[in-house]
Amino acid sequence: MIARRRSLLIVFAVLTLLSSACFCGLFDDPEDGYNPDPSSEKIIETDAPVQPPAAGVNGRADIGFRPNPNGFSFENYGEDTENLTAAELQRMFGDQVCSSIRNGKCTLTPPAKQWMKEMNADMSGGHCEGMAALSLLMFTGQVPAQDFGGQTASDLDLENTDLQHEIAYWWATQATSPTVDQVITGTPSEILDVLLNMDAHQETYTLGIYQPDGSDGHAITPFAVEDQGNGIYNVWVYDNNLPGEVRILTIDRDNDTWSYEASVNPDEESELYEGDADTQTLDLTPTSARLLPQQCPFCENDSTSHLTNGVAAQLPVYNSIFIEGQGHVLIQDSEGRRLGYSNGKLYHEIPGAKSIQIKTGPGDDAPEPIYWLPQGMPAFVTLDGNALSQESDSDLVLIGPGYSFGIEGIALAPGETDQAYFSPLDGFLSYTTDRNESPNIVIGIEQAEADFYFEIQGVDMENGGEINVLLDVKAGDLVINAEKLTNVGTFTLYLSRYDDESDQEFYADDVQLSAGSIIYIYYAEWKTDGSSLFIGIDLDGDDTIDEIYELEDAG
Repeated sequence: MIARRRSLLIVFAVLTLLSSACFCGLFDDPEDGYNPDPSSEKIIETDAPVQPPAAGVNGRADIGFRPNPNGFSFENYGEDTENLTAAELQRMFGDQVCSSIRNGKCTLTPPAKQWMKEMNADMSGGHCEGMAALSLLMFTGQVPAQDFGGQTASDLDLENTDLQHEIAYWWATQATSPTVDQVITGTPSEILDVLLNMDAHQETYTLGIYQPDGSDGHAITPFAVEDQGNGIYNVWVYDNNLPGEVRILTIDRDNDTWSYEASVNPDEESELYEGDADTQTLDLTPTSARLLPQQCPFCENDSTSHLTNGVAAQLPVYNSIFIEGQGHVLIQDSEGRRLGYSNGKLYHEIPGAKSIQIKTGPGDDAPEPIYWLPQGMPAFVTLDGNALSQESDSDLVLIGPGYSFGIEGIALAPGETDQAYFSPLDGFLSYTTDRNESPNIVIGIEQAEADFYFEIQGVDMENGGEINVLLDVKAGDLVINAEKLTNVGTFTLYLSRYDDESDQEFYADDVQLSAGSIIYIYYAEWKTDGSSLFIGIDLDGDDTIDEIYELEDAG
């Protein structure tokens, strides 16, 4: 027993040393801005009602879609609706998302439940991607509007919960492969060339538009292109923020620029989107990509593959990092290469990593990108509150195939910068702050015998400090290292166990967390509701279990 504890302490020492490495060079670069030259733009203004292009217009591409009746009659929306459930995840990824299926009901694995939670939270900013995609699918008949009670999309009511789930389903495809792998990016002229060849019988697209810094992603539905002459093209779109209206996005081929006014209400602040060949802030998502089998980003043994030149090829495996709240995230690898925001600039320096700009619509609630990292890469993460004007409740979560690790309930203050270190293949998580915090540490794991979910709720970090957590699946221990905390505190422990036969839960209040101690939670030995859970405590980090406690289930 002591030898095993010593080996765990060695692992902790190595991982803690890595997690304490210098987060250097994070805020050295000035903020880059976008300053288009107004003199280079060709602007067309008109007070006349916008009408679809007439047949025979020179250079016209028209798939036949119209905002009325093919668009939804209600506006893009955020909270207070139903979004993804276990049924949508099971439909998208198959039964592998389920810890068990009993009486036809899927109980999600802990990583699946965490991924669903993060996706639903991002939808609170808006559902434009789902509405843009589903309106096209209903127009082409690939998703019948009749299944939801109408002949066309405009017949449908948002109060229809089945429709809410369907919109959420297609919204989520913007964050899964192979859809994200087939997104078309390029200069405005290159995007125009694709749109000029769209065909309702061959391929349709949703159009993503972004501000020059990549923020405020919004999805609209292009359905026609009209050549205005002198290098100016009008792209006719359905904007789900403005139901029933035909809207125009203008592309200037000669200057390789584009512009779109997302607000037409004179009482509202202007929402002008614009860009050029350098910003590349337009993209197109082919509808066909959404209809392919989607790779499960949180399943341990996902067999989903795609075809490349007729040969089945396994898609790359990533870890995803989510942030909820108004702060920014900057991720570094072991060589200091960056992914994420520093001083308002978005960096993409880590080989094989990418950021997924989530499209919800214009507004202050637009989420941070989802960051994808190669699966085996440990991540040094800075949670940055320098741009905040007020405190923001923030969650920082990493999800990968068969596991999830997170710090939730961080009260991120203006000017605060906290650090986290994730080494998921080692089962290790570290969080450091110099302020009073009481975060929740959450961990989910998918295993053959049983799946487990842990919440270490309200960890007291008075005057800051560092908390390290190690999930040792071989030993069946959850280890909490408080050697770098400065004060005695308490936490609440919540544990769930899922197997094919049953779901078991354990809950204990006011578990003491003494500064300098290491706590071993022997979770693998607990299997039954109502039974006790044992924990061992090394009070001074001397490689010896000084006390063993029996925790009774308070649930």
